[in-house]
Amino acid sequence: RNKDMVRLESTLAKMREYEVKPSAVTFGTLVKAYGQLGDYARVEEAWAEMTRTKVGVNPVTYGCMLDACVKCGRLDRALEIFETLKEKKMHRNTVMYS
Repeated sequence: RNKDMVRLESTLAKMREYEVKPSAVTFGTLVKAYGQLGDYARVEEAWAEMTRTKVGVNPVTYGCMLDACVKCGRLDRALEIFETLKEKKMHRNTVMYS
């Protein structure tokens, strides 16, 4: 896993170097990967960058964020994210509930 994260972060560094903007898939992958590692600080960093740039803010990336928060034991934050989904009237599906 750590080797995968090193490769992921190296790829991100190259993307920045070549001024390639991250997509929704990039941000979703980052959020999920950091969540699987239990690195909540990095989850929030990736989420903040995504929301700041308004790239990839969609039900799928919200689902990635919910998953990462739960994996990191941050149920309070997961609930906040879920409430935001409701407020924005974004589609919620059964995958998010499981």
